[in-house]
Amino acid sequence: MYRGTTPTMVLTIEGISEIDISQLYLSLRQFGNTIEKTLEDVELKGNVLYCTLTQEETLSLFEGKVELQVRIKSKSNVAYATNKIKVDVQDILKEGVI
Repeated sequence: MYRGTTPTMVLTIEGISEIDISQLYLSLRQFGNTIEKTLEDVELKGNVLYCTLTQEETLSLFEGKVELQVRIKSKSNVAYATNKIKVDVQDILKEGVI
């Protein structure tokens, strides 16, 4: 992803469509800075999760790697977590929100 853009992350999570979700957190962490998205911020279609970041959110990141993880709690109180993955963050020449 590029800093200062509004990327939509598309994540395939096997079995998510079978969970009756009560809570969901998509977390991105880099150098102690954390961006969190909740169930209200994402769209689920089958096993695919879509989540869009704002320009402000991507501008808070630095060039390099950012860790991403999804945690889910079902309505029957079972908690799940995905593996952490690393996503590339690319820098931009023109700083700021456009």
